[in-house]
Amino acid sequence: MGNVFEIKKLNFSYGDNHVIRDLSVNISEGKITTLIGANGCGKSTLFNLMTKDLRIAGGSIKLGGEDIHSIKLRDFAKRAAIVHQYN
Repeated sequence: MGNVFEIKKLNFSYGDNHVIRDLSVNISEGKITTLIGANGCGKSTLFNLMTKDLRIAGGSIKLGGEDIHSIKLRDFAKRAAIVHQYN
């Protein structure tokens, strides 16, 4: 099984508020991956970056080895699904 999402040295800020700094993680095919953390630590921001709702400030996010921003939205939707948990 390969890595579906490959995140390397990811950085993102809302103005002067650095939410994600130098994050690197691989999310593998066929595995369930959870993201747990305190309020405001960047979980939703990471999901928004992974789904192309936000543009990264530094680093990279790849889907199947391809930069997510080079993948057309229709093709992206066929290749990845992310489920948020809401109360």
